[in-house]
Amino acid sequence: MAELKYQADFNDQFSGSFEALPSGEYMVAIVDSDVVVPKSGNGLMVKFTYEVVGDQEFNGRKIFDNVVIQHASDPAEKIGKQRLNTIAAICNLKNIRDTAELHGKVMVIVLGTKDSKDYGMQNFIKKYLPRGGGEPIQENKTPQLKNPSFIKK
Repeated sequence: MAELKYQADFNDQFSGSFEALPSGEYMVAIVDSDVVVPKSGNGLMVKFTYEVVGDQEFNGRKIFDNVVIQHASDPAEKIGKQRLNTIAAICNLKNIRDTAELHGKVMVIVLGTKDSKDYGMQNFIKKYLPRGGGEPIQENKTPQLKNPSFIKK
């Protein structure tokens, strides 16, 4: 147990809700992360907490994301690693030693919503984008130059 020493104010109770955000694009900052074993006990995942920034209506709202990085299912692991690769590329971090290195990094996420029988409407991340738009950085991509029309093949 932990000593609390707190006097509750019954006139100042939480009346909000944890409704899903509307589908769309949101600028977010990574504010927390952890590497954990999922409930299934199978593999590892990175749990991210994002906070909406720069949005008058939803500023400060939290979005949660679980990214599988180790799993018995090869497709699940591959998708999770691709998602983490995208986050790393957006943050321009090639070698991540600690998830805390991602904290404070800003990006845009595209949210969708789905109806869960246990929890009602929930958000899920459809896509990660750099905050300036466009696609994440890709390494070793050299432009493919076409031969000028005057060169015969």
